[in-house]
Amino acid sequence: MGKNGKSYENINQINGLLDKGCEFEGKLLFEGVVQINGDYKGEITSDGKLIIGKDANVNANISVGDLIIEGRVEGSLSSKGRVEMRSSAVVLADIMAGSIVIEEGGVFQGHCRMSTNPEEMELSSKAATTPTASTSDDSAPYYVEREDEEPPITM
Repeated sequence: MGKNGKSYENINQINGLLDKGCEFEGKLLFEGVVQINGDYKGEITSDGKLIIGKDANVNANISVGDLIIEGRVEGSLSSKGRVEMRSSAVVLADIMAGSIVIEEGGVFQGHCRMSTNPEEMELSSKAATTPTASTSDDSAPYYVEREDEEPPITM
């Protein structure tokens, strides 16, 4: 944490900010460092650093250089560098990253794959921009019924 309780070390490093109380839906492309403290839904792509603040609620397919998470994130995450989940983070997503750090208290539910192979990261980046199914009920199992199978017999 930086001065005044902000999650960035130096305010001069931030190129863009979606602050608490703001909502945005769409596609975000950026260079440098961007911080989201509000609500965001869509797609985020960059070779830079994305900071998801403590009050943020993000539902997105994310492909970035580095990622720091303090708030809530759902979707698909790809980072060529490091994904850092702070103690206040709630992450319901599949992750592909070069390295992963989860502080005590941080919540992660999903699949994780670590790789420094540029080809795998490129494939993961493309997968992260493909729409995913909603994870609104994480406790319910997901079933796909095949047409060539008979339904189960109940008594």
